[in-house]
Amino acid sequence: MTPVEEYLAARQIREKKEAARIGAVKARGDVPAECGPMVPEAPARGTFRVFDPYQLFPDGEGYAVKSAGYRGRKAMQISDAFDTMEAQARKVLFTAEQKDIGRAYGALYEKLECAGVRCTSIEALSQQRGGGGGEYIDALLRDRERLDHWRRRIGGRVALEVRRVRPSDRNKRGLISDQRLVYLVCVAGLTLSQVLSSCGWVAPGQRAQGKHIKALRAALCDALDRMAGHFTKRRVVVDAKGKEAITRGQQYMAADWLHEQAEKHQKFAKSVEKMKGNEALAETEASLARSLRVAARHMKACADNPDG
Repeated sequence: MTPVEEYLAARQIREKKEAARIGAVKARGDVPAECGPMVPEAPARGTFRVFDPYQLFPDGEGYAVKSAGYRGRKAMQISDAFDTMEAQARKVLFTAEQKDIGRAYGALYEKLECAGVRCTSIEALSQQRGGGGGEYIDALLRDRERLDHWRRRIGGRVALEVRRVRPSDRNKRGLISDQRLVYLVCVAGLTLSQVLSSCGWVAPGQRAQGKHIKALRAALCDALDRMAGHFTKRRVVVDAKGKEAITRGQQYMAADWLHEQAEKHQKFAKSVEKMKGNEALAETEASLARSLRVAARHMKACADNPDG
């Protein structure tokens, strides 16, 4: 073959490889026919699941459940870490309430991360009126308080800790706390295997161990249950006679209640001070709020370390 023929043959091979690569990318964005032709093809959309939406419609004197899709079509929903893990395991790993609270936590976290970006265009500023600026800050503070409430319920437990590690594996494995686990799954969108890989628990060229995945899944389910207000009796506090005095979950609930009461007393003290009312009353409310915060921290510490 002449140099020109070799060049043309090599270019043809490169063109075939590029066409195959482009075809694979387009195939990832292919839309199922049952979803309709109006949904655009988007390879960057990622994985998704197809479902049939249902809704209650009047049927005589009562209601009947019927398909609510536009013109009988099905809907698409972007898959998150929960959907990916259940699709890989081919079984249900989390309850509906656990997935809802995890998705709500991720959505609220991303919302607060973008809260500092506001519309400052001339068109938006011209539509604003006096006295409406505080509503945005109030809503932002409520969202922040709700996120802090969930974080307090998650607590400072450790989902997977490093114990006996070989000297060659030191400084590779990282401590995985419940806070970090919930963030990586609900916000970053990582599966449990990817969490282990990112924290150094998977050796290069190997797969994650089943016992580690099982431990992370149990810790994640427990954390999501605590966020939803359901606490287990796995660890308890006992009295001198060995009888159960108060469960760990009850301590977390009491700590949350003390935090809420402390916030109420602090707000009342600030309002009294702002109105230049009774200074003694304001000081008493502020002192009570500080005492409640100390009691809440002490109760939470006892729940985290019931033996210490």
